[in-house]
Amino acid sequence: MWSLLYFYEKPIRINYVSKFFTSFTLSIIFFLFLSCDNKSNSKPSPAPKTQEQTSTQKSDSNDPHANFVGAKTCAECHQKEHEEWLGSDHEKAMALADEKTVLANFDNQTLEVNGVTHRFYRAENGDFMVETDNEKGEMVSYKVEYVLGHEPLQQYMVKMPGNRIQCLHTAWDTNKKEWYHLYKNENPPAGDWLHWTGQGMTWNSQCADCHTTNTQVNYDRASNSFNTNYSEGFVSCESCHGPGKNHVDHYKGDKSIVDDLIKLTKKSGTTQQEELNRCAPCHGLRSRLDHAANPHGAIGDNYAMNLARNGQYQADGQILTEVFVYGSFTQSRHHRFGLRCSDCHNPHSGKTKFPGNKTCTQCHLPDQYDTPKHTFHTDAEDSKCINCHMPGRFYMGVDFRHDHSFRIPRPDLSQRYNTSNACNDCHTDRTFNWAAQAIEKNYGPTRKAHFSEVLLSLRNNEPGSVERALQLLKTPELTPEMGRAAILSELPATYSLEVVRLIEKQLTDPSDLVRYAAVEICDPLSAAEKLRLLTPILKDKIRSVRQEAAFVLSSIADADFPSKDRNARKKAEDEFIQANESTGDSPGGLLRYGIFNERKGQQEEALDLYRASLKVDKLFHPARSAMATLYSRQGKNDLAEKELRIIISQYPQLAQFQYMIGQLLAEEARYMEAQKHFAKAAQLPNCPPQVFRNWGLTMEKMGQHEQALKIYHSGLRLYPGYGELRAFVQRIEGAKQQQQEREQRRQQQLQQQPPQ
Repeated sequence: MWSLLYFYEKPIRINYVSKFFTSFTLSIIFFLFLSCDNKSNSKPSPAPKTQEQTSTQKSDSNDPHANFVGAKTCAECHQKEHEEWLGSDHEKAMALADEKTVLANFDNQTLEVNGVTHRFYRAENGDFMVETDNEKGEMVSYKVEYVLGHEPLQQYMVKMPGNRIQCLHTAWDTNKKEWYHLYKNENPPAGDWLHWTGQGMTWNSQCADCHTTNTQVNYDRASNSFNTNYSEGFVSCESCHGPGKNHVDHYKGDKSIVDDLIKLTKKSGTTQQEELNRCAPCHGLRSRLDHAANPHGAIGDNYAMNLARNGQYQADGQILTEVFVYGSFTQSRHHRFGLRCSDCHNPHSGKTKFPGNKTCTQCHLPDQYDTPKHTFHTDAEDSKCINCHMPGRFYMGVDFRHDHSFRIPRPDLSQRYNTSNACNDCHTDRTFNWAAQAIEKNYGPTRKAHFSEVLLSLRNNEPGSVERALQLLKTPELTPEMGRAAILSELPATYSLEVVRLIEKQLTDPSDLVRYAAVEICDPLSAAEKLRLLTPILKDKIRSVRQEAAFVLSSIADADFPSKDRNARKKAEDEFIQANESTGDSPGGLLRYGIFNERKGQQEEALDLYRASLKVDKLFHPARSAMATLYSRQGKNDLAEKELRIIISQYPQLAQFQYMIGQLLAEEARYMEAQKHFAKAAQLPNCPPQVFRNWGLTMEKMGQHEQALKIYHSGLRLYPGYGELRAFVQRIEGAKQQQQEREQRRQQQLQQQPPQ
């Protein structure tokens, strides 16, 4: 039986904020839409409830908004902070669409993109209107209800059936004062996950959490609808400081409220972790564990923060897709030495504390670093610290965001691995070699060791890379925690005793990111090893780590679980189930929940969850491939093949699914068909080395050993460290050598025979 294991060796962690999933986890949702003349039978969805609408409710524990008092109340005492906050990205995070908040030109403007003409105009009653393509590709007009953001772009949102609010993929460039398309290059068609009608642009599940205060998503899986509400329709004081009712009541005279009930976050002296607990959930890529969780507790109790995965990040850990700040910051020496967000940023305005290099020279001596002797640039702009140590990328077309890993440029690594570097980001007309020589000339021939060298070596399957990784992980004090977690997650699935011992040590690391990664890579271990290593982790102090342990241990039957640990297992599994039940608006979460059920032996429940995932996103191919794998395990290869053929018809350029259907066909001895899919996979980007392995074996089954040898050599040129291909080459060439030697001996024997 073929298996999905290769593609999901590591438990799936999917978060739709990232553009990475335009190529890896595309999906679709079909809805009924309201037309401009409201001929649809669907009733318009209500607006999300705001603090003003909920403040008259009785203050009790059943009202999630009862203890939130609002920014205006905070401003009565905290005027300075309020003034700094006004006009900030947080204050302008979202608003109702009106004359004051809408920045775009709606004077019958048009924008033609990829054959679709979008029109922006005002209705007779003054409403802001957009005529654009719906999920069927039909041109329909919608009223703009809300705006998101204020610079460098502003997005616009409309109401849809199911109480959904969708973000349009046309936006206003506030600098150029013009309309543009967010994803013009990707060109998502109607029905695509990233099309504005798709789940990737659903405000309720993708945006609301970080653009409003105290968001209650309230997704109902049965009806596939939302009842989203919030306390305030922007990022207010209580988004970061927590609900303020007890605090206000105490200082207004209710002295019965004392101690920690009146404390918000500390006025000064906050630790790095306390700040990250508040900043990272919206400034990092993550999956929410439970919509009912305490948003102001430890970050790992509320979210599973994404590791620096290859594909979302560059192979060396630099930013690539829309991964925000946390994942790069936790790769930095700044993070390792305790730097806080507020050391560089005013927490209320969001701006850096000082202009130019002065923010950096708070700590870095200006006479040593803010000088041409260090920068080798004399121009003030060129010699900015951020240009060399915080290179960035544009997201959403016009939004430039800096990498927060604070690296030293390494064009020498760019030469070897084709990663980016700050030198060539500016000197685009120059080669990596030129930049590397310039660095060597100015700073000497040796570079400081950096964990990215080990990460790159692992991700390129270089000989000795595992040994280098083990050595680095033995000195955790020298490597930032995200770097260690990323390296752990890249260790190959075949573990030596030394690797297992290292994993055991990482499971007690102070960093929950590292512990999480260590739990995750235990999945390929034997049941006995999993039990030995992970049963103590079921009681880890951080929820994300406990839940990951519950997931990895879910493949072990209850009867095989030690009786003394069953209670801890049940508690951790209950947390896992509660989290997935409360976040059912995520196709990735439903998929993971399905895999959990499948591993528990509940196959029909798993299939139901895979179908539920596809109900939310019909083009979410990981769920469909999980269905195909389960059908194969059930001996239903016809159903498995059907699902895989749907995927490759939707995404013919994804190598992994050409490979999977090739595996299935080869299992059924349909070798001619199988080799065609292997050949197709080998020509596509991100083709795994296993393609060449199975393609070659298929050719051998067909008796074409010379062709198989060529295939193995092709694979080795791409993956020189993949030992199995080398072993196959040695086997075939050894057999050829033996055949030649036998033929030589036969010829010699013939020559030695006397003539007849």
